[in-house]
Amino acid sequence: MKSKQKIQGFTLVELMVAVAIIGIIAGIAYPSYSRYIERGHLTDAQAELLDINNNIKTERVSTPGSLSSQTDLQKRASGLFRDPELEARYEITAVMPDQNSLRYNLVITPKANNGYTLALWMNSVGEAYRCQDAVSARAQNTTGKCEQIGNKK
Repeated sequence: MKSKQKIQGFTLVELMVAVAIIGIIAGIAYPSYSRYIERGHLTDAQAELLDINNNIKTERVSTPGSLSSQTDLQKRASGLFRDPELEARYEITAVMPDQNSLRYNLVITPKANNGYTLALWMNSVGEAYRCQDAVSARAQNTTGKCEQIGNKK
């Protein structure tokens, strides 16, 4: 006499429920992961911005009168990116709020093709601000969508 063996497995409904649950979890986790990666790249950009700022200060001290125009400052700042990955993700802009002063601001904004939104700006003193969007960074806001990072007082 042959005994009847019970075949065990998953039904189509059970598989569909499992796939739906995995999809929901992925839908929640992926945006969080993307924001985490973006914040990491922005931290790298902040370190790069600090190096660029120090390089500009050193050049201005060693060669008085150099980088006195916004055009010269912009050319110099753009040429100082060391990390090609950051250069591919972000644009740097040098802004001189007052042409009769040695003050300047460096602004890093994400390039349009990478989906990033966070931006960063730093003044010539080294105070850095992380902004939720590029518009706030370009405006060099110190409140609202921008918050000071680093040397908080």
